Amino acid sequence: MTDNPVVIGIDLGSEKIVISKWEGVTPNFLKPSIESHFLGSVTYTTSFQFNEKSILDNELKFPERVIHHVCQWLGNRKPSIIKGKECVNGYFDCEHFGEVSIEVILSMMIKSYLEELKIDKIDHMVISVPYTFGFLERKQINEAMSLIGFNDVVIIGEDVASSVSYLFNRYCITQLEIKGFIKPLVLLDVGSSHTFCQLCIFDGNEILLVSRRSIEVGGQNIDEKLRALIMHKIKELDDDDVKEFMEENGDDEKKMKRLESKVHQSLIKLKTLFCNSVVNEGTLKIDLSSEVTADVEVTREDMNNVMSEILKETKGVIEEVIKEGIEECNDKMKSMNIENKIQEVCIIGSSGRISLYRTLIESIGLTPLMVLDNETCNSCGACCVAKKLSISSEDIENYQRDTNTEASQKVHSIKFFYISRLIEKGEFQINGQEYPENS
Repeated sequence: MTDNPVVIGIDLGSEKIVISKWEGVTPNFLKPSIESHFLGSVTYTTSFQFNEKSILDNELKFPERVIHHVCQWLGNRKPSIIKGKECVNGYFDCEHFGEVSIEVILSMMIKSYLEELKIDKIDHMVISVPYTFGFLERKQINEAMSLIGFNDVVIIGEDVASSVSYLFNRYCITQLEIKGFIKPLVLLDVGSSHTFCQLCIFDGNEILLVSRRSIEVGGQNIDEKLRALIMHKIKELDDDDVKEFMEENGDDEKKMKRLESKVHQSLIKLKTLFCNSVVNEGTLKIDLSSEVTADVEVTREDMNNVMSEILKETKGVIEEVIKEGIEECNDKMKSMNIENKIQEVCIIGSSGRISLYRTLIESIGLTPLMVLDNETCNSCGACCVAKKLSISSEDIENYQRDTNTEASQKVHSIKFFYISRLIEKGEFQINGQEYPENS
């Protein structure tokens, strides 16, 4: 083991890729994220140029689209479309140079990012992926990383990453020894396309994964409903300037898309405004042009109507996870009575999303906790697991013999935590159905 091992955690999210590096006694989140930054200019001897002028017809101006479709294809095992270029069997058909595999696109995004940050040597790398990813998807990711020289990458599911991240962030574990405790917790991960709920128990040095469920409802659904609400209100405004603008430009597809983009950018303000329970109405100012501004009034009733169906589904998932978790514990661990100890829900997601779920959590009689956004949370968990793998028995002996600063930064109590399950590794449900479906 080197004196200063480089430890990296990566979360492969559907909207962005977040990379964290262990520094001192904690993960440090590297900026910028791949969502907003991409460099790619590389020639593979096998035939093709990979650069932003040619690949995917300038899709790299919007790298988050590339990430979304790569992850969507990996996760759903079916073709995706990027600007009319069909992805079949893991390959994008590109006009300029034939076919480019998903593995190459993914590896080049990560390679260019690491080069920009001048990280050319990594001792331990762990990647967090959606918990629906099976052997095929994980194999593709391993192949992608091997293309850029990383052959010993560990891949974990987001269920493991989020529980480890919570453990680290909630209890600030920096000591070698941890006193035993039993703490059941509900983790609610509100992602862009899915909402994932999991019941965990932290028992001494063990993280026990008890039950979990997922539904295909997430932040994108919320934003789509809110965007449609605002667009409808703009069209219904009793304002002559607004009416004139909409009459003149309503059939102009480009201008309407530009308007929808402005509305989308204002949604975070809207969601943040209604986080305050005493706020019953608010006004959004949307610039239709340099001369025309639409004042859109939104009430709490509007928000409730938009959110009611989504929150109802989410509430059902939380209650199912808790009920099943209690039954599992009563059946397999009779001595562990957790029913009256489930008090907290850790909400993971972007600030705009998780703020809308606080009232729901409180209505169930639980206490909502706010942690990190999805990808940052999972990147932290992946980095903690990488740190765990980097600590050797020699490091521990040196720490116990001489607790100087350098030695204490090498040893971290995350080393002594381990994951076990009451639920089988590949056993979970999406929308109430077993996934993957039995053939």
